[in-house]
Amino acid sequence: MSPTALGVYLIHVHRLPWLNYFPGYAKLFAKHNTFVIICLVILSSLLIYIVCSAIDRFRYELFSLLRLKERFGIIDKFINKPDDSIKTD
Repeated sequence: MSPTALGVYLIHVHRLPWLNYFPGYAKLFAKHNTFVIICLVILSSLLIYIVCSAIDRFRYELFSLLRLKERFGIIDKFINKPDDSIKTD
């Protein structure tokens, strides 16, 4: 769940969806009473989480299909290579 939650967070805080696809979506909530607003906020939060989870899962499957981890593994090995110049005596 935690990798998906991170993906949801990263998608959710990005400016592109909010500026281009959902400008002023909360204005729709303002014309209702308090109970309906609370229900709409909870439902929209769940919907946002589900949609962002699906996007992140699609990204994960696409990266797995393209085998990006294996293709860029040499870079990872180079970056994580132990440094023998550091002496810990």
